[in-house]
Amino acid sequence: MKRQTLSVLVAVLLTLVVMNAGCGNLFDKPVGMVVIYEVDADRASNAYKPSERDTQMLLAVIDQRLWLGDAEGRLQTADGEVVYELGAAIHGIRPGGEGTLVATAVGVYGFEPGGSPRPLVGPDRLAPFPEGYVTALLPRPDGRVLVGTMNRGLAEFDPSTGRSARVVLPRLGINRVVAAGERFWVATTNGLFELDAALTVKRRLNPEGGLPHRYVSSVLVGEDGVYATTSGGLAALTPRGLRAIDSFHGLAGNHLYSLARRGGVLAVGGLAGLTLVEVAGGLRATRTFTAAEGLPHNWVNAVVASGDAFFAGTYGGGVVVIDEEDRATAVTDTAGISINPEAGLATGEFIVFGTLTQGILVRRDGRWTRTDRGLPSVNVTALAAGEGGLWVGLDRGLAFLPWGNVAAVAP
Repeated sequence: MKRQTLSVLVAVLLTLVVMNAGCGNLFDKPVGMVVIYEVDADRASNAYKPSERDTQMLLAVIDQRLWLGDAEGRLQTADGEVVYELGAAIHGIRPGGEGTLVATAVGVYGFEPGGSPRPLVGPDRLAPFPEGYVTALLPRPDGRVLVGTMNRGLAEFDPSTGRSARVVLPRLGINRVVAAGERFWVATTNGLFELDAALTVKRRLNPEGGLPHRYVSSVLVGEDGVYATTSGGLAALTPRGLRAIDSFHGLAGNHLYSLARRGGVLAVGGLAGLTLVEVAGGLRATRTFTAAEGLPHNWVNAVVASGDAFFAGTYGGGVVVIDEEDRATAVTDTAGISINPEAGLATGEFIVFGTLTQGILVRRDGRWTRTDRGLPSVNVTALAAGEGGLWVGLDRGLAFLPWGNVAAVAP
């Protein structure tokens, strides 16, 4: 049969499904492409034909050959001469060394010219936590990191292996985890837990035991006791027992999300504003801040203490500073930014907040800047200072930024 050559014009709009963790950010994000290529008429029955799945198709030109990958896991040359079934959605294709790398929903494959795809990174490395949405972080002195997730418990992650050794409280959402000597306190969606060094539950506090509410949003440990914010008020566990206060005792509201301490004063943020609470002799609310008293927004999601001031991150109103004279001053450079719950920390050099849509917000030498460079998502949901850098939890996994990279954000 006489061979004929057909010129085919294919216009494809590409979208990239970003994975929760692992290989999703290894590949550039294609946004659209028009490709002209030739298809031999004798092979036309096997060649790629546009279909409804085009909106999930990825294209890559490697060694002057056009490759196509789709959401169904098919990887093929445009002429249909070579077809591989990888069995999982393809998220990226690019050259790698002397071959080609392919990112899928279950791992990374590599293949050399003339060879077949072989797995390079398995699903266990792409999903080191029980869930990709990270909500709490605590680095341990031995290098491991406790990683709290939104719905599936607390994982003990080892960065040297890329895997989690164990998961505890697997049915709970983790809001905050802090160290207390050799033990840990964990704020969860259903109670406040004390764990030992082996992450074994030693104690659980809930409403039956005196907590104002089962939903515990934050926890803070001091020499005089353990303090926790809940959806029903503020609780203090001291040698004298458990005491709780709510809006009846002067809090701005009962739905609380954040907690910080400066000396003998707690800053308690929540849905209705921020309250300063003295801890000496019990819990006594002394000052309340709302939008009518200087806050850019009533909804306070995160608070950190630095020097003589509290820095409070709001939902939709940016950051506000409460100074030692109890004056509230909004940071105009952060206006309109939404800070995520308990996504804040202060070091000797930096104040960092995690934002909903703009990566990390960094203060250094009085200047505020923001960036999402190097992060797999703009939604930063947890922060922790580690050895040599900043651990960043996101709705799509976990990242580590060396302090030099953080400093480069705010030179």
